[in-house]
Amino acid sequence: MVSSGNDSDELIWAKVGDVLIEMQIDSGVQSNIIDDRTWDSMNRNGIDVIGEIRGSDRRFKAYAQADCLEVIAMFDAEIVIPDGHKQLKAVSRFYVVRNGPQPLLGKQTAKQLGVLVVGLPSQRELVHQVDACRIFPCIRGVKIIIPVDKSIEPVDQRLRRLLLPMLGKVDEKLNDLLSKDIIERVSEPSRWVSPMVIVVKDNGDIRLCIDMRRLNKAILRETHPLPTIEEVRWRLIELNYFYYPPRTFPV
Repeated sequence: MVSSGNDSDELIWAKVGDVLIEMQIDSGVQSNIIDDRTWDSMNRNGIDVIGEIRGSDRRFKAYAQADCLEVIAMFDAEIVIPDGHKQLKAVSRFYVVRNGPQPLLGKQTAKQLGVLVVGLPSQRELVHQVDACRIFPCIRGVKIIIPVDKSIEPVDQRLRRLLLPMLGKVDEKLNDLLSKDIIERVSEPSRWVSPMVIVVKDNGDIRLCIDMRRLNKAILRETHPLPTIEEVRWRLIELNYFYYPPRTFPV
């Protein structure tokens, strides 16, 4: 069964037989599909196939269609996908379909190249794992002044009650932030009070967020036109060195 979705997030550039084409990752089809228009373009650019181009050993149907698609040819070729400083390579079989959808990268080849991951997250190996914890940088003795519209009455918002199973996780997260000196206790009266919101991550951990929408309405913002890319490029013509002066904060 062959689908023909148009999700741009699943499109990927790949070299098939040393010819660069754009393919869509399709986990719903096992085989790699090349439409006849792309096939003609690949032939004009000198595609390098492995072995001979021969007749198909499979039949394909489009989604929700009763008739089979017409398969023009079948061939083997090397597929290469660039990934930063390395290249993902595999030798796969491709089927040329007349009036077919755009080139489709099938499930098996996509998994072999590592561009498609199937399965539960708990069954996958951790790709990035941080063992060391850096101390969060702290700056003391500096007071940041945020201009606030005095005509807006401060709002003391009510506490949003949490689910009982979350109380232990929230206390643990707050104590961890306090121990790392990321947050600090406020023991004096405050006219502005914003409620805390809990966001549960996929791994079961929680993220503490503060709903600052009411306070943001009272903050006075500077209005300044942002430069465009063309303006920045024009200013950087013939420049070789860049100096970033240290930032100062009002005390």
